[in-house]
Amino acid sequence: MADENYSDFWIKELLPEYKCIGEREFLSDDECGGAQAVAKSCEGVGFTTEAAVNIREWLSSKEISAVNTEATDCAALVHRAGGKIAGVSCTGIYGRERESGAVVWVRMIAVAPEFQGQGIGRNLLMQTLQYGVEHGAKRAFLHVDLANAHAVKLYESAGFIRD
Repeated sequence: MADENYSDFWIKELLPEYKCIGEREFLSDDECGGAQAVAKSCEGVGFTTEAAVNIREWLSSKEISAVNTEATDCAALVHRAGGKIAGVSCTGIYGRERESGAVVWVRMIAVAPEFQGQGIGRNLLMQTLQYGVEHGAKRAFLHVDLANAHAVKLYESAGFIRD
């Protein structure tokens, strides 16, 4: 039985380019603990630690959902502010063999509470979508808790449509 509090969102056709601010930066393996702390700091309505992917496992494509979907090119993008990790986005590509084309999976976006409302989540989302385009994705997917109204609004404003 599907959880009615969660829903899938899709972009059925990715644009060739997404407007991103600044250079895309990838999380290094030795920073996974800091990124995981950012994800944990977002616990509450619409975001749980259970939903926060194990970032170190994600980077090595060994996280269970990456394995189950045969996701490739798993990566974590990071936004820094004041010398610390302010936000992180985990992504990967799956479904390359599908006739409808590969999908960039927005696995998780988390922005530390003290940095929320500054456009960091939006920029990480745009960078994630651009990463997908560069890795051959034709579509985008994410799964979100509908109680997370800010996230739902962000995703819809970026072109995601609830499935």
